Amino acid sequence: MPVLLFDAPEFDTWLDPQASPAALDALLGTRDTTSLIAYPVSPRVNKVANDDLSLLDPIVDEAPSKVVS
Repeated sequence: MPVLLFDAPEFDTWLDPQASPAALDALLGTRDTTSLIAYPVSPRVNKVANDDLSLLDPIVDEAPSKVVS
């Protein structure tokens, strides 16, 4: 399961090697995903040698959709 971190304190907790299991577990709960949008991207993302911002560009032939949680 991916973890969704929304602000600096959450990043800090997630990356803190001294964070308690309870603090980390709190970050794994159900999150509000209404602000997330899923859209198709280039198959270039599957090759580690490709490393540029164009990988984030949506494929314009398909409409974005809301993430269903």
